[in-house]
Formats: sequence, structure tokens, C-alpha cells
Amino acid sequence: MKKIFLFSAMAVLMMSSVVTLNSCKKGADDPSISLRSRTSRLAGKWTISTGNTTTTNNNGGSTSTSTTTIAGTTETIVANNNTSIGTVEYTIEFLKDGTYTSVMNETFTGYSSKVTSNGTWNFVAGGNDLNNKEAVILNQLQSTDVTTIGSSSSTTVTSTPKSSSVSIWKITRLANKELVVTSDDSYSSGSNNSTTTSTMTFVQ
Repeated sequence: MKKIFLFSAMAVLMMSSVVTLNSCKKGADDPSISLRSRTSRLAGKWTISTGNTTTTNNNGGSTSTSTTTIAGTTETIVANNNTSIGTVEYTIEFLKDGTYTSVMNETFTGYSSKVTSNGTWNFVAGGNDLNNKEAVILNQLQSTDVTTIGSSSSTTVTSTPKSSSVSIWKITRLANKELVVTSDDSYSSGSNNSTTTSTMTFVQ
């Protein structure tokens, strides 16, 4: 009788452990079991490895579409039937104190740009078909853009009030060394409207 009780207790304990571990799975492709919290897995410096972005712009009834593809350090932009191929390095570092810093370096023939941004981040609590901590909100507070065209260089510093520049990344996979996110952004100013959809994979 004691053995039956012991085996039953062990079975309940094992089932409870599985439920607890699986509760860390938020994204569709998250690992089934992780002993690290979601915040611990996100914290750190990430470098983009692949990316696909499509932007559709409607300006006074005239529509144009551009696509950007990243594979390693190669960036390919197709816009207005023109193809540009250059190099890119995009990193973003999440700190556990709720701040982040990102750096985007792009170089094409006769053109280079380095954009450094910083701000705050936090997980979405859920709702709107999202699980708790399935998405992260990025509130950009400041950005510095150093652009060089030919031999001419310019620097633009933009400071924005909190929540003025916001992006929402839906996390489809968050493993110890891999982060996959998707985003849908829209912009509207007068007769100019644009939508951008992106999928990005980062590694550590």
C-alpha cells in the first residue's frame, strides 16, 4: 500500500514539473522545456542572422513596394525594380533593468549609415490573441544617425518622448541562443500611408 501511494505521489510530482516547465513556452516555436526564465533568455546582446521585410507605401493613390532581405552580413534591397546589395550588421542588447540599445550599420556603394538607438522594453501582459510575455514592446527614446554619402557626412540626433516611437515584436521563438520575432508596423501622415511587415532571426 505504501509503495502504491509513493508511486502515485511521484507521478503527481512529475506531472506538476512538466506543467511548470511547459508554462515557460510562450512562442509557437519556443523550446518545450527551459530552466531559465523568459527575461533571462531575452537579456543579452543579439546579432541578426536573417531578415525579411516588406514595405508597401501609398502616397496619394500611388502605391510602391520595397523588400529587404538579410542573410548573414549581406543585405539586398529591391525597390522600384532596382536592386542594391550591401553589407549590414544589426545588434540589439536587452538589459534586465528594462533598457535596450541597438546599432544598425549599413554600407552600400557610395553610401553608409550607422544608427544607434536606445530606449526601454517590457513584455506584453497578454490580450489581443497574445499570450503573456509572447511579445515585447520597444519604446525608442533617442537615436543617432551618422550618414555618409560620397565624401559628405551628416549626423542627426533624434530624441522622442516616451511611447512616441513604439515597436511591438511578437516572439515566435526564444531559446538560449536564438530569437525569432515578427512585427507589423504602420505609418500615416496626410496622404502618405505605409505598412511594414518583418521577420527577423537573431543569434547570440
